[in-house]
Amino acid sequence: MTARAEELVDGDTLIAAVKSVLPYAAGDDTRPTLSGVTLMLGSPTSVAAGDGFRMAYQAMGILFPLEEKIIVPARSVAILEHVFCEDPADSARYQ
Repeated sequence: MTARAEELVDGDTLIAAVKSVLPYAAGDDTRPTLSGVTLMLGSPTSVAAGDGFRMAYQAMGILFPLEEKIIVPARSVAILEHVFCEDPADSARYQ
C-alpha cells in the first residue's frame, strides 16, 4: 500500500527555494536526474540541484509528514515560477 500525506506549503517559500537552486541544474536533457530540482520532503524539507560539477542545496523551514524525494524537471520549475510570480514582468523567462 502506498503512503499518502497532504500538507499546506507556503508557495512563496517553495518557489524561492527551487528558484535559488535552479541555475545549478544541468541543461542537458539526456541526464534527467541532473536536469531537474530534487525536492526532499520530510523534516526538514529541502531542495537540491547539481549538474555534475556544481551543486546547490537549501533547507527550508517546512516540515512534511512523509519522507519522499521528487525530481521536478527544470522546465517545470521555471513554469511554476512564472505562474506564481506576483508581477509577470519581473519573472524570469521560461525556456
